[in-house]
Amino acid sequence: MHVPLCDTYYFKFTTRQFSTGAPFTLGGTPALSVYEENNATQITAGITLTVDYDSVTGMNDVAVVASTGNGYEVGKYYDVVITTGTVDSVSVVGEVVGKFRVMPAEDAGAGITDVNVTHVGDSAEDISTATALATAQTDLNTITGSDGVTLATAQALYAPAKAGDSMDILSISGDTTAADNLEAMYDGTGYIDDTAPASRDQINSIVATGSAVNVASSSFTLTTGSQVNTYTSTVALDGTRHELTDSTGDLDGYYVFDVGGDGIPTSVTITGVFQGPGDDFTIQVNTGSTGTPSWSTRGTITGSGSTNNVAYSFDLFSSDVATDDISDVRIRILGSGLTTSSFDVDQIFISKAVVNRSVGYARGAIWVDTNASNTSTESYVDGVADNPVSTIAAAATISSNLGLNHFYINAGSSIQFTSGKTTKLFEGEGWTLDLNGQDISNSHFYEASVSGIGTTASGNPDWHLCNIGTATIGPSDFHSCDFSATFTAGTAGDYFIYDSHSAVAGSGSPTFDFNTNIASATNLAVRNWAGGGTWTLNSNVTASIEVIKGGTHSIATGGANVEFRGFCKALTFTGVAAASTVNVMAFTGVINVNGTGGTVNVYGQHSGITDNSSGSVTINDFSVDGPAVGTNVAAILTDTNELQTDWTNGGRLDAILDELTTQGDTNETKLDTLTTNVATVDTVVDGIQTDLDNGTDGLGAIKATADAIETDTQSIETKVDTVDANVDAILVDTASIGITKNAAFSNLEFLMVDSTDFVTPETGITVSGERSIDGGAFAALNGSSVIAEVGNGIYQVDLAAVDTNGDVITYRFTGTGCADRFITIKTRA
Repeated sequence: MHVPLCDTYYFKFTTRQFSTGAPFTLGGTPALSVYEENNATQITAGITLTVDYDSVTGMNDVAVVASTGNGYEVGKYYDVVITTGTVDSVSVVGEVVGKFRVMPAEDAGAGITDVNVTHVGDSAEDISTATALATAQTDLNTITGSDGVTLATAQALYAPAKAGDSMDILSISGDTTAADNLEAMYDGTGYIDDTAPASRDQINSIVATGSAVNVASSSFTLTTGSQVNTYTSTVALDGTRHELTDSTGDLDGYYVFDVGGDGIPTSVTITGVFQGPGDDFTIQVNTGSTGTPSWSTRGTITGSGSTNNVAYSFDLFSSDVATDDISDVRIRILGSGLTTSSFDVDQIFISKAVVNRSVGYARGAIWVDTNASNTSTESYVDGVADNPVSTIAAAATISSNLGLNHFYINAGSSIQFTSGKTTKLFEGEGWTLDLNGQDISNSHFYEASVSGIGTTASGNPDWHLCNIGTATIGPSDFHSCDFSATFTAGTAGDYFIYDSHSAVAGSGSPTFDFNTNIASATNLAVRNWAGGGTWTLNSNVTASIEVIKGGTHSIATGGANVEFRGFCKALTFTGVAAASTVNVMAFTGVINVNGTGGTVNVYGQHSGITDNSSGSVTINDFSVDGPAVGTNVAAILTDTNELQTDWTNGGRLDAILDELTTQGDTNETKLDTLTTNVATVDTVVDGIQTDLDNGTDGLGAIKATADAIETDTQSIETKVDTVDANVDAILVDTASIGITKNAAFSNLEFLMVDSTDFVTPETGITVSGERSIDGGAFAALNGSSVIAEVGNGIYQVDLAAVDTNGDVITYRFTGTGCADRFITIKTRA
């Protein structure tokens, strides 16, 4: 939008609610500021913001007074920005809502300024009383050779024409119609015919041109004759002249002028001493090419015997330029049959009009179309939007001449750099770029298909909406680009890839080589990547890769530290070394790990981890619902259910306790029988002893046997005592196992799982509890029995005494989206 200086620029913009997209009121004490191009100083004066204009929600009206007093300048670009404000409590500070450029102020049309003649010649005189007119009449008679109407008579006729007097001109040069037409021009009636002056509407349709500009000669070529001094003496009007003398009556030479590609010659003025009474010097202009001129006569200068400067002016036309170089104007001095003559030029210049073209360097850019055929470099003519150049070399020349660093590349163009292009802006649609080993530091590129090698010695270039093919580029910032082949990092440094994606179809993926050329610390930050990727790193690289959606990612770490976040199909890490740490925070399929050392920490969710390092890499699986956790939870659940079954009356643990009790009673009976038997044996032994004492034959052997029996009996008694002690200990231990009847019990833990797949632990659930005591109806747990979440789907309850007052109790726990959890216990006294 172009805004004339000092005009008020009105525009409107809409603010919308982020959640719905519907128009929404701009709140939060909203305010706007204006930024001038890359100037960080805000303009706040002269800005009026009306929120919900005309009671329309979300429509905002803005008025900007673009005056010099408020800080605006002609030719500058401005952005209108929200500097305070919210939409639905969300800050919108920094939102650009308007753009404009300030142009020169329009003509106010105040009318024609009055002319007040106060001097005649060098005398301060009123025109009605000027005495110098009589003298001028004499001079005029001398000049014209006729008397005509004397100026004295004219003075008398027009004496009334003083300030405040009126005049009725009846005819002009005897033509009454001319006088009437002149009156019609100024009283607003107007008239139109083939010879009439242009009307205001016609003038408004003419392309605007600048005031005439004088151009000095840039060179001189002498074909016939001789010269003293050079063309450089023709600039200043100082009496030092470029003296041209004929050779045997002939003189031929021409001055060259550069009027620029946007200039149109209007006249040539020659001032000097032209001697040779009666000799004619023909003034010609070239209307052909620079190589094959075609000379057209524009006038004649006749020599005299005067030694004083005389000025001559000759009209030129728009066609009086070279056909192969529209900036080239050549003025020829031609004489033949000359006598003693000389053509001494004190000053010569071309007057030109500068044309403001309607298209020009649109967007402040030099335009390039390699499908065109224009290698010319004329400023303001070539490289404009409607006459683009066809080579980047031509564009570079124009850039150097005009100081423009913005290039617009037309669709379908193919560019190959042959020199460095630093701190430039290249934009376009559907064009290709071969970097060709050139320096592109600090430059910006838009919507190009890029290949080749680009160096970035002095600063990161920016790439926007580009396709990056097979390319080797130094540290760069990539924005919304797609990668379709192998990208190789050119040197160490910082690489940023934002909102970009794979352009490889199917299950393939682009390759990123951050190994070959990386010999020192390098940072790789990838944000919001979509698609798969193959990444080759080394130990100098620290990589952070964030994937919002994608296929398989294969990362050869080379000992690098890597953080991988997001969602993908599968992950493979190779080359994990002793000094490297890989952190995976993702939802993915199988994770494959290979390497010689280092650590891989896995968070999030995955479908399995395959350790191909034979244990060389430490893998920590901290995933919320990984296979290992699922297996452990399932095992715990199985054991818990089995334990609950075993504790029931008649269960395995209960049967073991009952059996131990029975065995204890049996062992006691056996011990009593053994004691009786021992007493019997003792009696027998006493009898045998008596027999031995009596010296009965054969009793010696019997005595030895009896002694052995006695020793064995004592050993048996000792072992029986040990068994009895163990049984007593078992009875004591068994009595302390389980939940005590009618007593509070803390930290009874249980798992809540998804009601659909009966496996996935449910977190963040409000759990309710009931209990059935000794076969009674289920009733809610006592209010003091508090249920709390432990984590990972495990919850715990502190049971009140009233909730344990029974021999066999079944607990039921429920929650939204969860399968019911039942736990049955047998209390102890």
